[in-house]
Amino acid sequence: VEAGAALKITMLQGSGLLTSGNNLKVKGRVGVSPVSSTLSLEGVLTPLAVAEVSLGGTLGIGWDLTDSLKGLQFVSSANDPLVYESESVSGVYLKGKAGVALQFDTAALFSSKWASVFARVYQEVSYQSYTNVEAEDAWNFEMGGYKGDGWFYHGEYIVGYNMPIVLDKVALMVETDINNFSDDMKTEVLITLSPLLNFNVLKGLNITGLVQFTNKADFDKDSTKVEVADSRILTGPLAFSKGVVMVTYSF
Repeated sequence: VEAGAALKITMLQGSGLLTSGNNLKVKGRVGVSPVSSTLSLEGVLTPLAVAEVSLGGTLGIGWDLTDSLKGLQFVSSANDPLVYESESVSGVYLKGKAGVALQFDTAALFSSKWASVFARVYQEVSYQSYTNVEAEDAWNFEMGGYKGDGWFYHGEYIVGYNMPIVLDKVALMVETDINNFSDDMKTEVLITLSPLLNFNVLKGLNITGLVQFTNKADFDKDSTKVEVADSRILTGPLAFSKGVVMVTYSF
């Protein structure tokens, strides 16, 4: 469950098509899942209608729900073989990010309600860390796979079609990630493919459904491992990962 608020500030506006809607949005969001809680703050500047520049940060905590559902775990480089331990409400996950997006919608060129084909490319670099481990240790927040303190890359590529009906959006999103790209925990390119549908049920009420396919592969935590880097996210064939339904209400 997430709740958020946004403040839109008119900024750097011009009289032309590309600059008339320029603004700065400041967004705050609180999220709670069965195993974690997060607080995020982000500023998004639109210097042109086709571009966005963003800066933001997130902090979070995790806890154990069951033996298999744990919001925060860590593995210490001091143990041989490695031991995977719970970090339930023991430290804070931190993330700072900077991103740039380019986007385009053919609705800006045509007056028809059926002429909205859109595309968006987003590139992000972030630094992520966990406060309760040593520099050579690894941690796992929200069961997203083991990582180390360091630099991360994330990319999003979306193409879709908007329609003036209840099913108002169909799209395909491809996400690419490289974790810890500057140290020994560096992963291969992680790919997530997500076809999605959005239903505008009522004014302000949206239901989004998607299925995800990914090349991320789980490691065998029960096998003997000597190096912390052996715990990083692995890759394999592209395969079904999960289905997701999100309900969003804006007012």
